[in-house]
Amino acid sequence: MLSGAGGGGISVDTKASIAEIAQNCFQSHERFRAECQQAKDSGIKLIVLIEEVPPGGDLDNWVSPVDRYGQPKYLFSPSTLKRVMQTMTERYGVKFDFCDGRSTGRVLMEYLRGERT
Repeated sequence: MLSGAGGGGISVDTKASIAEIAQNCFQSHERFRAECQQAKDSGIKLIVLIEEVPPGGDLDNWVSPVDRYGQPKYLFSPSTLKRVMQTMTERYGVKFDFCDGRSTGRVLMEYLRGERT
């Protein structure tokens, strides 16, 4: 847990890709939901920082990479993932944020300094 501006506790969970957060939201949903609930109950602001920016900044525009046979590697619907993330935000106060992997350190510092909420 990191202490952000104003003394409030924050926890930042980084995800390497949109596919990884989809795995948490779909395949590991109960575990992920429990972690979100625990953070909320503890007064901790949970930030999930996804190190992949969807095209145009909109998750609905994301397209799965393909395997060597030209088939999509991931079969989830980006719009469904977007709805699940919105529900997690509404129920547990989780903030989902996207950044280019090269800017992760800078974004983390912005959260710690209270420059990014």
